[in-house]
Amino acid sequence: MFLKNAEGSYEPAFFIIRIESDEQPEQLAKQHEATFIHEYLHLLQDLVMPYCMRENMVLLEIFRAQINHARETREMHLPSNFTNKDVLELKRTSEFTWGSRDFHTEVISIDGIRLEEEVSESYGYKLYRYFLSGSGVHEYHFGARDLLEYIASKIETHHFPDVPPPPRPAISIC
Repeated sequence: MFLKNAEGSYEPAFFIIRIESDEQPEQLAKQHEATFIHEYLHLLQDLVMPYCMRENMVLLEIFRAQINHARETREMHLPSNFTNKDVLELKRTSEFTWGSRDFHTEVISIDGIRLEEEVSESYGYKLYRYFLSGSGVHEYHFGARDLLEYIASKIETHHFPDVPPPPRPAISIC
């Protein structure tokens, strides 16, 4: 049995496009070109957009800290559960700026935006995150992921108007 739609995903900073389907590989590219293009746009974003480059550097810095720890202790456990003050701060920064991982398909309106600010005592900078509320969405953590999805979805629907759009974050629906 063949799927009517393929599901795709992209792993930021790892340059991995995944397209899941029951179709044969030869038919997959032809049948689900829009899905592939959407995920390929995320790969291009990863390569050229400053936010994505920053996220890539965050992941590389975490990996470097884990390697240094392995060198010091002369052992490595996979998956690594190593953490330190710097790794925790890097992960916190990503969490603040990346946004929610939820998708909302029934957003009618955005009625309020709440800013949350947090100071990094150790490093002397501020982190910001925004929460959207409205009809069909409550306290949605809006971030860079929403903008990246919005850009990719707009390009995809422009070039493939007959293909139903994929689920998107709240901001791209309103």
